[in-house]
Amino acid sequence: MRAAILSLLLLGLAGVLPGTAAQPKKRISSLYLPAGRGYDWSRAGYGAGKHPPYRAATFNVKTQFGAKGDGRTDDTRALQRAVAAACDRRDGGVVYLPAGTYILRKPIEIRRPNVVIRGAGRGSTRIYIPRSLSQVFGRTWVSVGRNFVKSPWSHGGAFITFRGTGQKSRNERTLLTTISADMAAHSRRIPVASSAAVQVGQMIRVFANDRSTGRPAGVDAAGEGQSRFGNVTLSRQQAPAWVQQTAAYQGAMDALLTSAEAGEGVSVAQAVAVDAASAVTAGAVGAAAAPRNSIVAWVYAGLADTGAANQGIVETDALAASARVVAKGRGWIQVDREIPFPVLSSRGWKGRVHAEKPTVYGCGIERLTIAFPHTAVGPHWTDAGYNAIEMNQLADSWVRDVSVINADNALMTFWVDRSTFTGVTVTVSKPRWNPRSDLRDNGHQAILVATGHSNLVTRFNIAARYIHDLAVTGTSLTVFEGGSGVDINCDHHRQGPWGNLFTDIVIGKGSRPFWSGGGKGRGANAGQGTTFWNLRRAGNPRSRLELPKCSRDFGAGLSFMGVWKYKSCPSMRWLVWGVRSNRPRNLYRAQLQARRTGRYI
Repeated sequence: MRAAILSLLLLGLAGVLPGTAAQPKKRISSLYLPAGRGYDWSRAGYGAGKHPPYRAATFNVKTQFGAKGDGRTDDTRALQRAVAAACDRRDGGVVYLPAGTYILRKPIEIRRPNVVIRGAGRGSTRIYIPRSLSQVFGRTWVSVGRNFVKSPWSHGGAFITFRGTGQKSRNERTLLTTISADMAAHSRRIPVASSAAVQVGQMIRVFANDRSTGRPAGVDAAGEGQSRFGNVTLSRQQAPAWVQQTAAYQGAMDALLTSAEAGEGVSVAQAVAVDAASAVTAGAVGAAAAPRNSIVAWVYAGLADTGAANQGIVETDALAASARVVAKGRGWIQVDREIPFPVLSSRGWKGRVHAEKPTVYGCGIERLTIAFPHTAVGPHWTDAGYNAIEMNQLADSWVRDVSVINADNALMTFWVDRSTFTGVTVTVSKPRWNPRSDLRDNGHQAILVATGHSNLVTRFNIAARYIHDLAVTGTSLTVFEGGSGVDINCDHHRQGPWGNLFTDIVIGKGSRPFWSGGGKGRGANAGQGTTFWNLRRAGNPRSRLELPKCSRDFGAGLSFMGVWKYKSCPSMRWLVWGVRSNRPRNLYRAQLQARRTGRYI
């Protein structure tokens, strides 16, 4: 009798009643979208869908390091010492800035895990930065092809930088096994050469590379010699060693390799006269000619423009996913979530399974405002470097409830995974654009997510128009949701961003929702699986938005749900739906709720 009762209890705990079979769980990726079109976006953000932690303060910049926070005293040294103390502590620490205005004149670097910078609230704590990076390091220009130069601060480098060391497929110390056979997209079982080194419960990282993946080309080292024009020095030699060692400069160089190409930039004369007319982007559209069954062809659904050859359109190790091992056997491992991409071993793809070991994680900046002086913006690619925050090669980190005022570039991330950026406001004290120019942009990039995967950008407010408001390049499975702005563009900056979701966004005026930049040789703007779900104008959600131009240049295998001016683009396999009562307002939130029921995987 006791045995029978025990058996019933065990069956109940397993969710199985006598005489019934366990119901297979449904896939979240197929919830609300046809099979093969959607992805599991419910795991985007810190900790694969968790709230970032709120830890007790460890260091007080006023009481322990002598910061004044009076809006007059230079607090740079006190802030740097407090951050250094947190970095030196084994478990990191929270650096607390009580209410006040703190003057910062030099960059701050965080290269250790679990370090957080926290204020008393964005209306109470302000970091005021009166200088640009050009003023800190000198006006240094870099060559981006014959007769073109560009400010290194246009794409990267910031006054507050979190920087780790990237996880690489070539790192033999973290390698667990290799993928031994073809694996379909959305698989949870991975065929491997050996599962001996893999432990059930551990986090792994799956990489896929082939001959079509590589490093971007087109940015030259800044030439020889040095030329002076007027009162501007164009550095045509390597930056000094002390500059190269800073996280700000390293971030700028990384971003240039990712984002720049020959033909982008300004002439030397325009670099001197930085208030001259903006230069025009050059570059011919490459044919959609990536080898069939290559990674680049897969990213662009075999239909869209794959860019010029040998341009690193999809970077080495950009096709990556993280998961937790739940079971293993001889020649296979099972993970807790779908691996979103295939691995075609028979077609020359190299799949490698590594232990997930980020070097910097658990970092954040929260509850404060970063402000720069009001300055006029120059032409494209001449940014002085009023850049606020950069995160580079991190995981499981966050930016929370932060306002940025008068920035050239407000928030930039590179090779960041599973991180949350919530409550970010980007604004200006008054318009920064030149009234003599036809352009009405207040800076370069408001929020950029470059490469990396599974990030969450939520509750944002782009309160001033930028050239690139919400920008993605090379990133995957990242979610932008529940935000708003004055005239948002969802900039798909080429280089194979795929599987990203933009949902429940009030785009403001709605004059340019899909306007996207990026050099023409870097492939189509958007990769397959890119989804736009319930984008709408402010004050008039039933007003029809114009879809992107139906062409190989924008992308293939895209999905749209909303109120649109025309119906579809069958040649590029677009799915275009209208609003219906059975389609959720916010696709990310609907998926998250479904996963929490336990009935979906």
